[in-house]
Amino acid sequence: MKRLACALLFVALFATGCGSSTAPATVNGVAIDRSEYLDQLSQLAKLGGGTDATASQRSDWLTQRISSELVAGEIKRLHLTVGEAELATARGEIGEIPEGVSDEFADYVIRS
Repeated sequence: MKRLACALLFVALFATGCGSSTAPATVNGVAIDRSEYLDQLSQLAKLGGGTDATASQRSDWLTQRISSELVAGEIKRLHLTVGEAELATARGEIGEIPEGVSDEFADYVIRS
């Protein structure tokens, strides 16, 4: 009976987590938006020619996003900015953005 209760609790927690609208991570008090996370994974999948991001892509994106948030906090602490001029220069260096990749995703990659 104890095993069944543990299994049911696990399934309930897993189902709650999967259907949850909670942030995938919080860094220095800043929650990473779940819809942003899902959108970015969709963009990664398109880049790879698939429909779903792989476990490795999900993990790598979240790690990068956490790192970006840490860097953003330090940039803010130092009162630095990434302006439109810097963004335009980086876009020019990258060249053409692959079809299916949003400008928002490209800007995110540039700022990361």
